[in-house]
Amino acid sequence: MSNSFPLLQGNIITRNSTGIYCEDNSGPLLCNLYDVGLNNIFENDNGLYSYDSSPLLGSEASEFYGYNAVVGYKGAENEVFAIGGSYIMGENCWWGEYPPEKSHFYKDSTSSFDYDPALDYNPVGGSSKVKREEDVTIDPESNIQRTEGNPAVTTKEKYASAIKKFVTGDKISAAGLLREIISEEPDSAVSLASIRLLMRIAENETEKDSLTRYLSATANSNENKEIGVYSRLRMAEISGGDYISTLNMLLSSYPGTNYKLYIKYKKFGYYLNEKGDKENAGRILSEMEAEYPEHRLTREARKRMGTIITMNKGNSEKTKGEELTYKLENNYPNPFNPETVIRYQIPLDGRVIIKVYDILGREAATLVNEEQTRGSHKVTFNASRFASGVYIYRIMAGGFIMSKKMLLIK
Repeated sequence: MSNSFPLLQGNIITRNSTGIYCEDNSGPLLCNLYDVGLNNIFENDNGLYSYDSSPLLGSEASEFYGYNAVVGYKGAENEVFAIGGSYIMGENCWWGEYPPEKSHFYKDSTSSFDYDPALDYNPVGGSSKVKREEDVTIDPESNIQRTEGNPAVTTKEKYASAIKKFVTGDKISAAGLLREIISEEPDSAVSLASIRLLMRIAENETEKDSLTRYLSATANSNENKEIGVYSRLRMAEISGGDYISTLNMLLSSYPGTNYKLYIKYKKFGYYLNEKGDKENAGRILSEMEAEYPEHRLTREARKRMGTIITMNKGNSEKTKGEELTYKLENNYPNPFNPETVIRYQIPLDGRVIIKVYDILGREAATLVNEEQTRGSHKVTFNASRFASGVYIYRIMAGGFIMSKKMLLIK
């Protein structure tokens, strides 16, 4: 989702490359005020991916009760992946075991993720791995800052209160709390989340004008901080005008900003979606490929463009590739007995891994594990030694991961 704020409750999200994908100022609620979520997000390669977003899975302070389950594949990348100034509120949820395994969570230095307290059982059923009581310790983030005005209240607690006031319709009080947070702790994930929530609060032109003036003052008083760059970026989105010129100014004025790739991604999206200018979109994608070839935003841009910019390994020149994308097709025949063919496509030379799993996620067979050339390929799966049932086949190639189901009937 992009710039979206849905309420998600009681969903089953499974066997995808990403369970919930958030970017560009998204703030999904995975439970409601005074209510539980009961979303079952399991066996995805990434359970929750967040870039410049503020997903809420559970928050005791704001009385969003949580009770969601996020459990990845064994050996999957991450249950939670938070980058680009994201702030994830994930209290009172189940993370596959208790206490949660921190190595399954990834956040960059600009982001924050709250998972304590965590549930010690799976609220939607399934197995629950709990360590012995004497082994149980939860290590929440230690960089919580107490606010200046009231040392007993943290900025995160203020943000939780602002969320509650916003949902109950008290926008004025919510906005006041959010501005306090930004003033007290400007270069933090909570402050970036506060700006995102302020943008949701500003609905009419008068409110947007007020927010633009506030962001301008924030940028000017934090000229050498990341929130200064972030404030100017959000100002450009609110006020309109020559959007590309503003983005170019940010790139030239702040070449070392953490938001360099994000600004390029915004340029790419503007050219592609607003202007229909594939030539300039392709040029920006080339720059992203050159500097951040494996970043998730670069991969998303490739998918949106529908073409891949390939690299000449001999001289490192970029050329526009043929109309090739990463693709995993449905197996045929399906249902099958005992053989079926899986076709797939890769736009770049590289290692390809295709494995088959049973319905419980146990590895059943490795069909491909080798370097392959770009183009279309196929592999035959012979299931003569397997029992009837549903099986999952998954491809991993160049950062692309996709899973599909097939049915063996004997």
